[in-house]
Amino acid sequence: MCSSAELSNKEEYPTFGRTFAVDSQVGPSVVSLLRYTYNWTRVAIIYQDSTQWKSLKEHLVKEFEKNGIDVSQEYMLVNEAFYFDLKNEEEFRAALRKIKEKARSKYMK
Repeated sequence: MCSSAELSNKEEYPTFGRTFAVDSQVGPSVVSLLRYTYNWTRVAIIYQDSTQWKSLKEHLVKEFEKNGIDVSQEYMLVNEAFYFDLKNEEEFRAALRKIKEKARSKYMK
């Protein structure tokens, strides 16, 4: 679960926060962080194509809906090895580009 030491670099990942808990317990903490620390009301979710991450994503979506946070996009990464080695970093970067493009096209019309 996002245990890479590289993610601790706050200069490169200033808004990254680690959460380790049961799926149903993660939601309230993430909502609190997004709503009350960053004042975000709209997010995109990038998740891995595995039962574990799909389950967590579904719990988060439900919690976000209950708390007025709009999930504007969901993007599934298909490569299972992504989190363990960064050989597939381009897949993640492509996901970020697509989310960014969709967000900009939606609000720049």
